[in-house]
Amino acid sequence: MAGPPLGSPFVEKPPQLLDPHVQRFDALGRPTPDQVLYEGRLQQYLTRLVAGFVPLNASGLPTADPHVAGQVWRNAGVLTVSAG
Repeated sequence: MAGPPLGSPFVEKPPQLLDPHVQRFDALGRPTPDQVLYEGRLQQYLTRLVAGFVPLNASGLPTADPHVAGQVWRNAGVLTVSAG
């Protein structure tokens, strides 16, 4: 499954947690089929989540605090968020 188009927010929700009454591990400590299925779904979700991020090119960011709350800027090579 492909990730969302570039620039689109990631809106997919993670898989629903297993009901607390569902047995997750057997008597020998091995994961049950329900646990394996949940972990597989979670791994697929996390893979799509990470694939949905676009690498950030910081070269166009300001190098001085813009004094705008929430604005990202480069402070000696460190990404910094302005407090305003």
